[in-house]
Amino acid sequence: MRPVYTPDNVPTGPSPVVSSFTANPPIINVGESSTLAWNVTNTIYSIVSPEVGPVRETSAVVQPTVTTTYKLYAANQYGRRIRSVTVTVH
Repeated sequence: MRPVYTPDNVPTGPSPVVSSFTANPPIINVGESSTLAWNVTNTIYSIVSPEVGPVRETSAVVQPTVTTTYKLYAANQYGRRIRSVTVTVH
């Protein structure tokens, strides 16, 4: 039988930490690319949305055709953190 969790015995631990989430360059022209980079700790998995998906790396190259706000979701069994960065397209 699995344990029954109550407010007194819920497992606790360090939540994920997102130290940074950046776009370089943050402003591009149509057809150019930008590199999203992040630094996370205490994570089981991370997802960059839209278009990138689950990631194990610490960066991804994107080529949006319109101004796009990307979200980084970092999660573990104790919580989730979300950070955003926008790539502006001219």
